[in-house]
Amino acid sequence: MLDAFGRNIRYLRLSVTDLCNLSCRYCKPRPVPKLRHEDLASIDELMSFLDAFAALGFDKLRLTGGEPLLRKGLAALIEGGVQKGFTVGLTTNATLLAERAAELKSAGLSSVNVSLDTLDETVYRAVCGGDLADALRGIDAAVRQGFPLKINAVLQRGVNDDPRPLIDYARSVGAELRLIELMPFATTADYVADRAPDSRSLLRQWDAVPIGREGKVDRYRLPDGATFGLIAPLTHPFCAACDRVRLTCKGELIPCLHRPTVYPLRPLLKRKDFVSILKSLIAEKPPRHLLAEGVYQPIDMGSIGG
Repeated sequence: MLDAFGRNIRYLRLSVTDLCNLSCRYCKPRPVPKLRHEDLASIDELMSFLDAFAALGFDKLRLTGGEPLLRKGLAALIEGGVQKGFTVGLTTNATLLAERAAELKSAGLSSVNVSLDTLDETVYRAVCGGDLADALRGIDAAVRQGFPLKINAVLQRGVNDDPRPLIDYARSVGAELRLIELMPFATTADYVADRAPDSRSLLRQWDAVPIGREGKVDRYRLPDGATFGLIAPLTHPFCAACDRVRLTCKGELIPCLHRPTVYPLRPLLKRKDFVSILKSLIAEKPPRHLLAEGVYQPIDMGSIGG
């Protein structure tokens, strides 16, 4: 469907849980808040939401969290999404993926994006609070199942200042590496201020040469021929081409990741005119974020979904 600025909004990023088995410093504040069970949208409610979005022409669905593999009924949700006409992808930290990859493939999952910021075990544990070996086993399982694979690394000073280990690893498993600028949220602004590098300075330091843009991803080549993508919402915003909205695990519509506007949809779900209401809300998606003006999203990234 078209919004008020002529953008074709067709991509839903759906957070299925706020829970995560890791504790990445840029994702959630400390202590990590937890929702009550009754605050979560049920699988049946999520299916009803998908019906409404499909009716508006949405055909791309990405399941996120928290860590989506912690949500019971995930495979059924994937099957339901596929039956409703969605191409369904998953964003995961991969630490639980080794045991689930085959099941998710059978359910109709089409692709996997893995959040992996470093290949240093000590740094991984300090920043993410988990075991790197579990994530690598999950990636291996995804490769065996034949999933198209992307590896996403959030740029952080002292964590991945040199991208070559991640580039080489991604290439070894047939994946595309995408570096992502560390984005400020109100709840994690202190960590971002301490750890966010200047991506433009890093590109000069690496002698990276731009080789084109694909959607929101700027592609670069290093002197040795290695390539990677950069998602740079701060230094190279892509708001004018944004085609997505987000739905939280509480059933809240967030039209723009970095704007504080939130619409609780669960109370409206049983209304006969729900699809029309949803269409009118999506149509008001703002033209751009206001990060440069210092307007930060008050909800933490882990609660919205990656």
